[in-house]
This record gives sequence, C-alpha cells and structure tokens, in this order.
Amino acid sequence: MRSITARLREGLRAAVAPLVACGLALTGLTAWTLSGQAGRLAELTVTDARVWTAPNPAVTVAFFTVTNTGEGADELVAVTSPLSDDIMLSRSAPATESAGTMEMLESVPIGPGEVLEMTPLTLDVMVRRPQHVAVGDQVPFTLHFRDSPSVTVRAEVMAPGS
Repeated sequence: MRSITARLREGLRAAVAPLVACGLALTGLTAWTLSGQAGRLAELTVTDARVWTAPNPAVTVAFFTVTNTGEGADELVAVTSPLSDDIMLSRSAPATESAGTMEMLESVPIGPGEVLEMTPLTLDVMVRRPQHVAVGDQVPFTLHFRDSPSVTVRAEVMAPGS
C-alpha cells in the first residue's frame, strides 16, 4: 500500500501541467490586452443613403457611404429593407467584350479608417422586385455587419443618375 506522501506527490505532478498551461494562457492574454490589441473595434457610420426609382421594374439599386472611424476592421455582410425581400451586394466587374457585368458579393471588408463609397461604377446594393416608390420618398434600409451592430438609415428615392 502506497503512503499518503506518495499519493500526494502523484496528485501534485498531475496538476502541474494544467496549472502551467493556464498560467501561460493568462500571461499571453494579459500581454495582448496591455499592448492595446484586445478590444479594437470598428466604429461604423452610414451616410449618403439613396435609392434610385426603378426604370426597370424588376431591379433597382441603392447606394450608401460607410465610414469606419474605429481601430478594428469589419465586414458589410447584408442589407435588408421593406422595399424588397431580394437584396444583395453587387460590384461592377470589368467589361467582357462590349458590356460590363455584375458580380454578387457575400461581404465587403471595411478596414480601420476606411470609407466605403458605393457608386454605380463600383459597389452597390441590388434591389430585385422592389415595391413602387416615388422620387422624394424615404425608404428604410438596415446594413448588417459581421461584428458591429446593424445600422438603419433612411434612403431618399431619387431619379436614376442623380
């Protein structure tokens, strides 16, 4: 029969590895926090919200300017609106032969200090089968981000090209 001292020694040896691992993890997290790397968040604002009336009743587009004044990056992952159930991020792709094409995007990164300005020639929000709106109407849109809270804005309805 083993002595109490021998059993205590075995128990202490078994506990050393998890205690060392926890100590190392805590030291690493403390260093990360003290270096200013922890808690770096994006601070996103949305301005210049506009949507075009639909010359083609099957599809129209909306544009926004998203500014990240924070120290962290984020991604625009979706846009929703009561204007339509079928809204997606799209980008003008380089012209193939005589016509340009649209590319649908899953998300759009917005780095720290960056401004994402949507235009007809770059990035936009494609709205398929929109409800009828008139110039001057205000339509709510909600921009959804991967890590930051969603932002809801009212987009002014404008004539195409304005």
